[in-house]
Amino acid sequence: MQCISALILLRRLHKTQDLLYDSTRDFLQLRYDGRAHERKWMGEKDRLLRELDRLHSEMQIHRPSRWLSGLICQEFVPQPALAHFSGVRRDSLQIPFEGSQEKACFKSN
Repeated sequence: MQCISALILLRRLHKTQDLLYDSTRDFLQLRYDGRAHERKWMGEKDRLLRELDRLHSEMQIHRPSRWLSGLICQEFVPQPALAHFSGVRRDSLQIPFEGSQEKACFKSN
């Protein structure tokens, strides 16, 4: 009788160990996949931040000095930037500016 109960307990122990092994293996695989995904995402984020810094630097280099003083007027906007606004009235554009000086620059002449 004790031999049968010991055999049943031994089978249950092996089944429990197999389940624990499988779940641990699955957990470690998911953790590895998650870390690989995170490394890929961090690389993409770093690439985008470098691109943003590069474009910001180019914008600082190519921007006229009068823009740096806060005077952002339509006459200083490059013509290619205005090309896609052809046929649109300037006073109908809603441009949120904080200073009143910038608002005065965009009023139609």
